[in-house]
Formats: sequence, C-alpha cells, structure tokens
Amino acid sequence: MSRSPSPFHTAAEVVRRLREVGFEPIDEAGPWPTPPGRHLLVRGGTVIAWATDGGRSLDAGFRIVGAHTDSPNLRVRPHPDTGAVGFRQIGVEVYGGVLLNSWLDRDLGLSGRSRSGLARCDA
Repeated sequence: MSRSPSPFHTAAEVVRRLREVGFEPIDEAGPWPTPPGRHLLVRGGTVIAWATDGGRSLDAGFRIVGAHTDSPNLRVRPHPDTGAVGFRQIGVEVYGGVLLNSWLDRDLGLSGRSRSGLARCDA
C-alpha cells in the first residue's frame, strides 16, 4: 500500500515491476508490435500487458488475467476549495462502497495525479 496509495500509483508500480522482467511499453497511438515479445500499454490507472512467442498458432487461444486496481475512497472534487467559519476544506466525494466508520480512527492523506504526474501528500 505504501507504494500504491491511488490507482495511478498502482499502475506505475505495476509498470515498474513488469519492466523489471522484460515488458516494454508501447505507444497506443503508434504502430503495435508484430514480432513476439513482452509488451504493455498504460492508460491512466489502467495497465494491459501481454506476452507472445513465435511458436504459437493464432488458433491455439490465449489467456487473459485482470485485476481491479482502485478501491473505495474519497475523491477530491473538481472544484475542491471550500470552507466555512474560517476553516479551509477540501471538497471530496465518495467513490465505491466506502465503509466510512472504519475511517474515523485513522489519519487521511492525499494522493493521485496532477497535471505534471503522480503526486502524494502524507498529512
């Protein structure tokens, strides 16, 4: 969890681990590789990876493995700057099936992506 506090951090960590074992990123808008190899594609918080070898027929079938990288959380609203009675607040909204009672006894932090890339703030 410490390396992946948001879906975007999780995708970045998955890419890092896949690159360590030989997967190469491709540009979705560019030509897709036709020779056998290990490839991956990233779009936001989503990673798709596949490996092909030269000895398999297209008729032999294939396997797909998937995982869900995000979890219930509080997401910062598009216009989050709010406040009242002299306090500044960050406007958030519930995403997924959040169990709010379990959050009452822990510190909250911010993580996600900014225009310049991934961001994390442990508060």
